Amino acid sequence: MAALAAILALLSPGCGWEERPHLILLVIVDTLRADHLGCYGDRDIETPNIDRLAARGTVYDNAMSAVPVTLPSISTILTGAYPLQHGIRDNGVFALGESWETLPERLATAGFRTAGFVSADVLSHDHGIGQGFETYDDDMSARYETYQPLMKSIEDQLQGVERRAPLTVDKALEWAEEHKNEDAFLLVHLFDPHLPRDPPPEYRDRYPDRLYDGEIAAVDHEIGRLLSGLSQSWPESETLTILMADHGEGLLDHEEEFHGVLLFQETMHVPLIVAGPDVPAGQRIESVVRTADIPATVCGLVGIAPPPHSIGAPLPGLTLSDGTAGESRRGRFDNLAYLETFRARLSHGWCEQRGLRTPRWKLISGATLQLYDLRADPGEKTDLAASQPAVRDSLAALMDAVALQSLEHGREEAVGRTISQEERDRLFSLGYVAPQAVSPPRADSLAIWYFSPEERGVALGLSDPRERLEIYNQTVKARSFTLSGQNALAEGDLAEAERAFRGALHYDAAHVEAHLGLAEVFERNGEADRALLVLRHAAEENPADETIALRLSDALTKRGRRVEALHVLNRALAEGASAVQLRARRDSLRSAAGTE
Repeated sequence: MAALAAILALLSPGCGWEERPHLILLVIVDTLRADHLGCYGDRDIETPNIDRLAARGTVYDNAMSAVPVTLPSISTILTGAYPLQHGIRDNGVFALGESWETLPERLATAGFRTAGFVSADVLSHDHGIGQGFETYDDDMSARYETYQPLMKSIEDQLQGVERRAPLTVDKALEWAEEHKNEDAFLLVHLFDPHLPRDPPPEYRDRYPDRLYDGEIAAVDHEIGRLLSGLSQSWPESETLTILMADHGEGLLDHEEEFHGVLLFQETMHVPLIVAGPDVPAGQRIESVVRTADIPATVCGLVGIAPPPHSIGAPLPGLTLSDGTAGESRRGRFDNLAYLETFRARLSHGWCEQRGLRTPRWKLISGATLQLYDLRADPGEKTDLAASQPAVRDSLAALMDAVALQSLEHGREEAVGRTISQEERDRLFSLGYVAPQAVSPPRADSLAIWYFSPEERGVALGLSDPRERLEIYNQTVKARSFTLSGQNALAEGDLAEAERAFRGALHYDAAHVEAHLGLAEVFERNGEADRALLVLRHAAEENPADETIALRLSDALTKRGRRVEALHVLNRALAEGASAVQLRARRDSLRSAAGTE
């Protein structure tokens, strides 16, 4: 803490705003790693517009997301509350309760027009995230165009799921033109760096082996267009701009290809840039800050109280409307970041992870405790939990204290949502496995700070997600290949369909839809024997699957092999398959065969 105080003492605060900003622009780029921007040290990518924004503003080098999942993360950004307070733990079945007051609601009461333009269905108004916005554009009905040939095969599955940055920026600029010269709060959420990796051809050609970077470069172009367009309605001298991410992306740095399961820096460290006429230009802040600090910062600059229940504090390095420095309002826990993810538990039954980031250390609490010295080991390669027990235990106690202190600011249950199979499929097309249900937190979740992770993991039989990531990654890849196969099948391209279904089975030998699709390919080709072999193998891999049992019994019945078909149905019933259709089919076969 002494070192942190020394750093803060060296900062020279700028002058306060002579009057409040007339436009507050919050740009959230989904799935954007800080270390994949030029202004954060990446020399292999061109992000000139974001870099220019950084040069005329303040860059926060250690900004941390609260959770590596879009809906809970942006709920935190807009409420200033941790997920353990607002209860949003994943995408899909959670919704922010109406009792939560958000940043746009606070700004609306202060006379700002409020508008939000989002680019993914996971942020639709059904999830409660649009409350407080006078205009909330979550319309995903425009045709989503894909570019790569492989992506063309799943284009239909992406409709209604997301929209590309150019369309979202167009919509935001149209709104800006209608409301120029008014005080306004504008949220623009850009989803492109998220799956699927399909940048426009110009950027795919520029980054052929780094499609993620191609998506980022394309988004940078759109951010430049957004900033330029808005400057026609609100000059920079009247605009407060905040650019950030909801979370990063794993890219296999710790065996996690995407995000949501682990709490390593690649998914938790996010870019955060603040620019405006009274924001120091070229300033870099090393202090640990949080995405939860955004409401307190904006409200402090405007001169209004932040949302109730917010645990955030004004960002350091800024001068607030009353002339005080942002760091002067940061308390004991405000230079620490509490982290969590329940994605692995909700979607897979694995152990949740909680964590704490300090200026030097990162503690991760899951099935086991992990400890990393980020100054000596920024890549988090060497776990010091065993060799530094005193640090480990003190940080574990501090993490619990931060959690308990945040709950003192308020906590409410999230609203449960029932999602359709169509919405579940849309989540899967983005690489998500939708949680099955929302239920009141179990006792171990409410009192997670009272038990060691080892005791909790053993008692609940929860797996360490680090040990299960290979399966997780393979599941997502198998699903992607299966979607490609189903599209090819619908278009009559049997060769491409066979290739895709075989690709899915390479990653998941038990994938039901891939087996069924491959069998259909052979049936359409007139290769009934090969189709039967596929169905037999599928039944061995999935003995309790009702659909496979029915398909296999049908195939056998067509060949006059009723006794064998009955055996398939009986086995599936014995394995616990759903009984109604199987019993009806079995009774029909028995009747046809003259048996009881």
